[in-house]
Amino acid sequence: MKKFFLLCCVTVLLISCDATKKAARKTTPEDLTTLSLINRHYDNAVDFETLSARLKVAYKDKKRSQNVSVTLRMEKDKVIWVNASLLGITLARAKITPEKVAFFEKLNGRYFEGDFEFLSQYFGVALDFDQLQRLIIGQTVYDLREGNYKRKDEANTYALTPKVQPEIADLFFFINNKTLNLKQQRVIQVEQQVALDVTYKDFSTINGKYFPESFLIKAQKKGDKTTIDVEFRGLKFDEEGLRFPFTIPEGYKEMRL
Repeated sequence: MKKFFLLCCVTVLLISCDATKKAARKTTPEDLTTLSLINRHYDNAVDFETLSARLKVAYKDKKRSQNVSVTLRMEKDKVIWVNASLLGITLARAKITPEKVAFFEKLNGRYFEGDFEFLSQYFGVALDFDQLQRLIIGQTVYDLREGNYKRKDEANTYALTPKVQPEIADLFFFINNKTLNLKQQRVIQVEQQVALDVTYKDFSTINGKYFPESFLIKAQKKGDKTTIDVEFRGLKFDEEGLRFPFTIPEGYKEMRL
């Protein structure tokens, strides 16, 4: 669970670049069709207050592979709650809010509790709650409407890239040219030998809007490859009384990341 949680953070950390997120949009006449496309893409997203789902997660790196069941609960813009289990037994639990990250793992009796600044220092780049939320629900990790992008029409896909790529990484976004949902997010850091892809394989249609059924994370760093395959099951929106229980068990040792 720790590796799954941390790699999701890495995914967002690598892709979230302050230089592009803060870039002002200066719309020119030739940008109008691209801006319209971006607006229509966001209009297609499912709007919700709460979300719950069961996830089937398959993790694989060069040392091991593991399949776990995960319960996901979210209150939009407020909390992301994750419980990982195997054969019905809780392995780990995490609760993430805009102010704090907390999780514990039962196998080793350890826990972590801290803010995003701590994780940002650990990984070396910025991270926030909103970016992690966007990754999970199949949206670009920062708002394309706030950037300055160019478009290239490919087979079944619109490819969007910043007009000026940030120094830290090259960013690529691919949108389905029929449904206008996100197909792929990609980041490449040549000097650090990092390449990462997040691919959204299938989408459900809910009241004419789209939500991902599954996504695949592929991460490569200096020759080491890791994949995380995530499949949504039993997706529910706006349930009443959704709970997010989280208490660090007594006797657990604090984890130093």
